[in-house]
Amino acid sequence: MYVAIYGKIGSGKSSVMELLRKKGKRTCSCDEIYKNVVVHSPDYIEAIDINFPGVVKDGEIDLPALAKVVYNDKVQLAKLNSIAHPQIRACLRRILDGFPEAYAEVPLLVESNWQDMFDKCVYVKADPSVRAERVKERDGKTEEQVAQVDSHRANDALLEINADYILENNGTLADLALAVDDMLAALKKDEEDEIKAEKKKKRQERQAAKQAMQELSERMEEGEEEQQEESQADEGGEGGEQ
Repeated sequence: MYVAIYGKIGSGKSSVMELLRKKGKRTCSCDEIYKNVVVHSPDYIEAIDINFPGVVKDGEIDLPALAKVVYNDKVQLAKLNSIAHPQIRACLRRILDGFPEAYAEVPLLVESNWQDMFDKCVYVKADPSVRAERVKERDGKTEEQVAQVDSHRANDALLEINADYILENNGTLADLALAVDDMLAALKKDEEDEIKAEKKKKRQERQAAKQAMQELSERMEEGEEEQQEESQADEGGEGGEQ
């Protein structure tokens, strides 16, 4: 089972991932894939150099400089995403294919339309004021800057409607740990219910196929009997003529 963890800035996605790791779950992060793999790819560096002149220095991408170029510019950000996202997705696909169960932090899951890669999608949700306070303590960003980041995201309704499970995170880390336990229990139950439903479906399909074969066999037998009766009738008719 592949599970996507997504949410807005400051919602607590990384904390959820850390709790999953402590429980022995296999995890990965699109942000880490980007920073540790994609930005070192020669093809990606070349594409960035062509599309964003000046941000590649001595063969390496100056990430702060690139961030300044795309910050508050939706056109430039869309261009960057069109270059980065295919490489991130390809790398993520390779990681997921190596394990029967994995949890991936995918901040832009809905905006990138990557739901098809996952069996379940979990939306980590927190109130705007709570998120702004967390980001202020962590990154020193103002509430206005957090709102600016949010402006590049899908609205809450769209984020929620794409979720198989919504994890509320407005409390303490201890509260979040309990919420993660509840989430894992719910996902496990869903998986078990889906397996049962699939088994039931297969049983019904087998029964339907068996019934169809039985009906076909009966029709064939009836056809053979009719042919025998017609053959006997023909033989009787020929005898009368003689």
